[in-house]
Amino acid sequence: MIDSAPIRIKSRLQRRDSLTDFTPFISVFFLLVFFFMMSSSFIQISGIAVDLPPGNTKMYDVKKMVVTVTADNKIYFDDAELDSINEFKNRLASMKSREQGTLLLRGDSKASYGKIAEIMAVAEELNVNVILPTTRESLPIPVFRADE
Repeated sequence: MIDSAPIRIKSRLQRRDSLTDFTPFISVFFLLVFFFMMSSSFIQISGIAVDLPPGNTKMYDVKKMVVTVTADNKIYFDDAELDSINEFKNRLASMKSREQGTLLLRGDSKASYGKIAEIMAVAEELNVNVILPTTRESLPIPVFRADE
């Protein structure tokens, strides 16, 4: 009769406690961070909703102070509502004395031209450069037409 006891074979391999190598994970992490940093745009856009007319303009990379005029002619300076044009003048003068920059004037297509002209006159008086993005981004032109 054959003995039915299990056969035990002793292994010469020793068990080691090792640490997981995180170098590949860190490399992939930094590559992803780099990719997202390069593909992101860090342009500060005002949170006030305005309806700009369509057209083609380019944005400039400068230190900007954003002024927004809404359809009901309310003035916002860096997203803070202002009560009067005098308050705007005082705020712009204090900002200009601290840092040199450019005034980015965003006006709704239904805003009064007179209000925008007042703001531009104040900026001219204080010798501040004004960029007036009069258009919103237009849709890209299709490469192929339906008749081709």
